[in-house]
Amino acid sequence: MESKLLSVDRSESVVAFGRHSSATGLAQNRYLSIDGIEAFDLGFPCDSCTMLFRRVSSAELAISPHAVSEALNAGLTGINEPLLNTLSSVVPVGDYLAVLTTIRPRLVRRGTPDDYFMHPQWRAMGYARSQHDPGTNYYRGRSDVLVRVNGISRDFFELVVPLYPLARCRGAAVEDWTARLSRGERPTCLSVAKAEGVSSYRTDDAHLVLTHVLLDGHHKMLAAARSQRELGMLALVNTETTELPGWSAEHLREVLQQVMD
Repeated sequence: MESKLLSVDRSESVVAFGRHSSATGLAQNRYLSIDGIEAFDLGFPCDSCTMLFRRVSSAELAISPHAVSEALNAGLTGINEPLLNTLSSVVPVGDYLAVLTTIRPRLVRRGTPDDYFMHPQWRAMGYARSQHDPGTNYYRGRSDVLVRVNGISRDFFELVVPLYPLARCRGAAVEDWTARLSRGERPTCLSVAKAEGVSSYRTDDAHLVLTHVLLDGHHKMLAAARSQRELGMLALVNTETTELPGWSAEHLREVLQQVMD
């Protein structure tokens, strides 16, 4: 795993993080929007509240600057300053930990036993399963890995949310990437991500969930999942949306190194 800090103070990205008050006015509900349209509900900034993402509209995005897209298709071997400068136009204003790693994605269909919201989170939090339908199929990466940071042990889960509907991925493109992966190519996908702590007030269960929102690489990701192959992932983890009390970017880097090195 390679990582570098990235600070974006000006951006024209169509992707944005936002907050608005809950019905009670006591919590600031978070969301991710695309071109001003709320696309995903990202839950409440509360470590003892359930982590969620829920598709709330049909807004979609599958684009990154041309030069970056070409480099991603070829597969990144490192993170350099020109790359980070270009990426600053893709993501919202904020502070990020840019992480170059790998992932072996597993496609998850909502409501199935493999759905994180139907089993691990439900078991930990005890809420009604139907309450946390994510509204979309998604991918799981690393799962049930025990990590320890700041004296706290948590089970680590990695989720990848596609912005581009899987049903609209072109079959020919997926087949092409499947063939290229089988020849040993390792392209890189691009995501903006957040880390979320989930703790139960009823049990000792505690989770750390890294949720990627996929910006580029939808066909690659689907091909890798279907062929059970590994590919690269450049994740821009927004440290400002990481609602973990007392955690810094260095704490986040430390825990990611435990599961990704």
